[in-house]
Amino acid sequence: MFAKLKKKIEEQDGGAGDGNRTLSPLKGTSSVQSPSWKDHRGYESDSSSSALQSPTPFGASREDLRDPGGSREEILASLLKRTEQCKKFEGKITEYAAIIKEKNKNIEKLESSLQSQEAGHEQKINELKEQNQMNQSKMAETFSFSLKKKDEEKDELWAKITEYEEYKDKLYKQEEEKEELQGLASQELAKIKHLLLNTEEELTRVKNELKETQSCLDVTESTVKDLENKMTDLEEDRKHATLQSDKLTEENRILSKMISSLSKEKEKLKEESDLNQKVLNEKCVVLSTVEEKKIDIENQYQTLQYNYDTHKTKTNKLIEEKDEHIEQLKERIHVLEQRFQGQSLSGDDRVSALESESLSGDDRVSALESEVSTYIVGFCTQSLSGDDRVSALESERDSLEKKLEECREQLSEIKSTWSDKISHLEEQISHLNAKMVEDSDELSRSEQTAESTRESYQSQLSQLQTKLDDAEHKCEENWDLLNKKEKQFEKEKHNLETELNKQHFEKMDLETQLVSKITSLESQLMSEKQAKEHEKILLEQKIEQLEKQENDYLEKAAKLEEQVIQLEKNRDVLENEKYSLSNDELELKKKVSEMENTETELRSKISDHENKLTQSSKQLEELEQFLKSKESELHECIAEKDELLVRNAELSQKNLSVQSSSDSIINQLKSEIKDQDDHIDNLKQSHDSLQENVDVHEKKIKELEDGKEENEQTSTQVSTLEQTVTDLQEQLADKNKALKKQEQRLRDLQKTLQRELRVQPLPSDEPVVIDGASFTPPMQRKISESRNSPLKDNIDFKDHNPATISHVMKPFETNNHSDNGIDVHKNRTRNSDHLLRKDLENDVNFKYLKHVVLKFMLSREAEAVHLIRAISVLLHFSPDEQKMLHDTLEYRMSWFGIRPALGSGQKSKYIPPPF
Repeated sequence: MFAKLKKKIEEQDGGAGDGNRTLSPLKGTSSVQSPSWKDHRGYESDSSSSALQSPTPFGASREDLRDPGGSREEILASLLKRTEQCKKFEGKITEYAAIIKEKNKNIEKLESSLQSQEAGHEQKINELKEQNQMNQSKMAETFSFSLKKKDEEKDELWAKITEYEEYKDKLYKQEEEKEELQGLASQELAKIKHLLLNTEEELTRVKNELKETQSCLDVTESTVKDLENKMTDLEEDRKHATLQSDKLTEENRILSKMISSLSKEKEKLKEESDLNQKVLNEKCVVLSTVEEKKIDIENQYQTLQYNYDTHKTKTNKLIEEKDEHIEQLKERIHVLEQRFQGQSLSGDDRVSALESESLSGDDRVSALESEVSTYIVGFCTQSLSGDDRVSALESERDSLEKKLEECREQLSEIKSTWSDKISHLEEQISHLNAKMVEDSDELSRSEQTAESTRESYQSQLSQLQTKLDDAEHKCEENWDLLNKKEKQFEKEKHNLETELNKQHFEKMDLETQLVSKITSLESQLMSEKQAKEHEKILLEQKIEQLEKQENDYLEKAAKLEEQVIQLEKNRDVLENEKYSLSNDELELKKKVSEMENTETELRSKISDHENKLTQSSKQLEELEQFLKSKESELHECIAEKDELLVRNAELSQKNLSVQSSSDSIINQLKSEIKDQDDHIDNLKQSHDSLQENVDVHEKKIKELEDGKEENEQTSTQVSTLEQTVTDLQEQLADKNKALKKQEQRLRDLQKTLQRELRVQPLPSDEPVVIDGASFTPPMQRKISESRNSPLKDNIDFKDHNPATISHVMKPFETNNHSDNGIDVHKNRTRNSDHLLRKDLENDVNFKYLKHVVLKFMLSREAEAVHLIRAISVLLHFSPDEQKMLHDTLEYRMSWFGIRPALGSGQKSKYIPPPF
């Protein structure tokens, strides 16, 4: 097989090798003869199409080349420019060669780890295969055991059925013997002729029996008709039941829709309840503050009102006391006026003047007191007679007694007023206490209303949940009822069919018996006419014996029929069981077929992906074949290519053997296919850029070729420059292509590692450079071995062609998507995860991040707010995430804050509390 592959590859690469051998002598020489230029005419003809698109520069170059002086100077300047460009390219090539050597070293390092991981993965694959085989064997054993049981039950049923058929055959034989006995009796009765009368009586009796049997038949027919009517009714009921079942299914659908709508309403009500609870809490807070303000204002008002009342009472008391004092002074003045009737005109004038003056209360009192004192002094200075003094004193006593009585009355009135005021104050105090009680009651009522609203919302939620549960329960009950009704209808239908069959068989048996009796009686009549009278007694005895035997046989037949009916019932039950078992078998087979269909679908998907990969590889091969026409020096890589193809064939065989992939592997394949599609797009872009460069250089080469036709001396230099430029361009293109591929591979590997590690890189960390050799297939390992081998030590990187690199990369692309490659990739990533975790544990940045995160999680909210900036820098938080952290911490520190919006459901960014 491998020899054939080698032959095919040699045949395919033979033409390309011969074409490239002609170009090999051009390396060491600076001048080339004209035959070598003629060998490249095919190349010129191929590239002439691109040159024809821009005819103006070529024409200009021809005119310039016709001038021998100016054209040479221009060519020398262009050659100097080209040499400078070549030097720059050589510097870049040396840099790229150093980079590639470093990457090859990394590849060699990772190859050793790859081999160990492959061995471990192969062991795991073998263990998984053994487990799968064990499971399949167990399933096969269980299926075979169940099938054996069912076969045994079938055999038992068939044995019982054969026994019942043998029993039926025996019964039929007994009936035949009975008929033979009846025939013998008829022969004996033929000899008897004198039994005509008895036979006539028997005929009448038989006719009566026939009538009875006919009536029985009519009754049975009527019963059959009734049963048929019942069957029709049952069929109608069944149809009605089917309609009901359809209605119930529709109701179930409606109920399911109702359940979904109720669940949505439940969620809405939950949200509304949360909002209402928030609003209630806010309103409760506002109410508490307003009520506190109200209580403070009421207390202030009551204190002000009390102070106002006290001041009012005090002022009223002072005014009353002043009025009383004024009245007393007036009375004294009046008494003194009576004493000094003749002498007190001037005093009266003074009093009236004082009363007429608009003075304040205190001034008036002081003025009156001064007047009274003047009157008293004047009274004392006067010389009155004794009788006048006594009469004056008596009058004064009477006036004083009147005043005392008035004072007593005033005191009683004051007491009553004070008692009224005290009662009024007590009423105010009781009113204030009542207000306090009412306020406390209102507070309790408001709290009760809030609690009642909360409880009502909770009760509504519980009712909705109960409604949902009831609806689900009703759906289940309706479904159970449907199933039960269908089973009952099936049972009733089956019973009616069995009864109809039994009655039909009984009718057939009765008809056959009646026909046989009629024939026997006719034969008896013919024999009785010829029989003799003396054999009557013997025949009667024999008839009695036969009748006894008939009765015995009939009883036995009835018993046997009952047994047959029971056996038929048992058979029906067993057939039903057999039908159920067969249904179970069909269900199991369906499940197995579904599993097989899923397996086939998965395999078809894998084959589709492989076909896509093969198509992409074919496209790459076409691109490589297009570039092969412009490549050289394939002889050095033929041996490596053969070995790589052999290795590729071996790996393809291994991949064909390992095709039992799981769902996770398929998902990984899809992701890798996406990555490879991106890789193919990048390759196409690079190919387009390379093609553009090639077109530019072809144009330049065409210009130089046109100049060479006019001047043969410059043609040699142009050809050497062309060859050097083409070689340098090819080498640059190859190295750029290889570098791009390796960089893309490294990026893909970094992405896969970051996905599997799920570790976000720190801002201060250097980018992790992962060696691509751990994930390279054995094809590229062969290249690295061949580079390190003694035969290839003297070969420079310039000698490698892009064709060999493309051949090397093709198997890698195909093998990346195989199941074996994916398992190996998993094991490599696990080992690399272990190494990276060890490196991370020893890393200073990781330790600092760990320290900051622990400090943030263990500190209080007020201290954690200061650490938000540090954590957002370390973990690359966005401004929205940083603000969300700050808001949540402020909400935790506040008493009556509002929780920030952190999402809901699957997209929530926190663990919600239990309901």
